[in-house]
Amino acid sequence: MGLSSPNAEAAGNSAMPLILLPLISSAFIPAETMPGWIQPIIEYQPFTPAIETLRGLLLGSEIGHNGWLAVAW
Repeated sequence: MGLSSPNAEAAGNSAMPLILLPLISSAFIPAETMPGWIQPIIEYQPFTPAIETLRGLLLGSEIGHNGWLAVAW
């Protein structure tokens, strides 16, 4: 991303969408409790499977297919 930017300021700003991804994931609030229009966005972005896998492994609960999705991302 940095090499395709015309200058250093643009390179710094090009990562802004990546910084916001954890905020629209299930890291802070469970996806089931969020409004229906944002749930598909939360479900199919790269941070949610990794977070759900880590949460399942730490709490000893089932991780389902989230582990494979996290590896694929």
